[in-house]
Amino acid sequence: MWAKGAGGMGFDEGQGIAVDTSGNSHFLGWFEGSATFGIGWINGM
Repeated sequence: MWAKGAGGMGFDEGQGIAVDTSGNSHFLGWFEGSATFGIGWINGM
């Protein structure tokens, strides 16, 4: 079991999660402004 944080300084919303046949997790959602997902910051639209 593991947990990972993600998100930005504005509003964040997760909308879905799925696991594929290889066991990879996929997350769907959106954020305002900039957000970090573990390796650095990205800017939203």
